[in-house]
Amino acid sequence: MALVISAFPETESIGREVARKLKSEFSKINVKNFPDGEFLVSLEKNPRNKTLVIITSLAKEPNNR
Repeated sequence: MALVISAFPETESIGREVARKLKSEFSKINVKNFPDGEFLVSLEKNPRNKTLVIITSLAKEPNNR
């Protein structure tokens, strides 16, 4: 099965490097913040029928996702 590596904006460089080393597809995770405090998280590419690995970090401000 194909592998897709995804990463939030703050870990995009690490995610791209992991994808490159694994010879896998990379898909950036987009985050849109709304004025009321809600947010929308979406992937650039559809991971249907693929294994999705999400790269992120909780080192700085984990509640700001």
